Amino acid sequence: MRGYKGLSGICNVTHSQAVDYESRSSYSFSVEVLNPIVDPRFLRRGPFKDRASIRVAVLDADEPPRFSRARYHMDVSENCPPACTVGRVSAVDPDTGLTNNIRFSIDPQSDPEALFRITPDSGLITTAMELDREREHWHNITIIATQRDNPSQVSRVLVVIETLDLNDNAPELDRQYTTAMCDSSSIGQVVQVLRAIDRDEGGNDSTVYFSIPPESSAALNFSVRDSGGRQSIFPPRLVFL
Repeated sequence: MRGYKGLSGICNVTHSQAVDYESRSSYSFSVEVLNPIVDPRFLRRGPFKDRASIRVAVLDADEPPRFSRARYHMDVSENCPPACTVGRVSAVDPDTGLTNNIRFSIDPQSDPEALFRITPDSGLITTAMELDREREHWHNITIIATQRDNPSQVSRVLVVIETLDLNDNAPELDRQYTTAMCDSSSIGQVVQVLRAIDRDEGGNDSTVYFSIPPESSAALNFSVRDSGGRQSIFPPRLVFL
């Protein structure tokens, strides 16, 4: 609070900092009024001052729900069946400290494919369909918390969902190969170098094996080995001989 010197005998009391009802609902203080200049003839009538106690009550203003975090990060495995649990958000009514008067929903603009669902009462987020990490690694959805007894009080929070990888993709050749060779080529001559890729996370750091199916007629005329002479290598660089 601030004090003022008022020539008219009126003093305004203002606050110098913001107040919060949830932190403190009232303030009490004293105000002293005095006359600094006194006619010596009237000194015997002093003191020329007075004091009064003032109590200021802070009124509660309805505030929107408050999430437990400014931002959420969650993860879920790809190919998890629908209704797979992703995580949970929580919010509280700062005016009452209650959580049971908050309703949760997903902003449809942040989840246009409706990949996720949220339980309105508990804030539990689940999948609505299987996710594919190779198709989309990250999902950013916005959760809305609405106060049930005052729907105009709304808060939003960002939930970042990471799709965890499963080894669900078989290795595949990086392209279609068409090769020509002369009928006079010598045995052991390199015909074609092949390369395989694995679309799973970290797949290009794992070992893959190449072979010609034994039932294939080509197995009689060709063999496959890696460029370093071992049976398998990654990145796979294989040759037909």
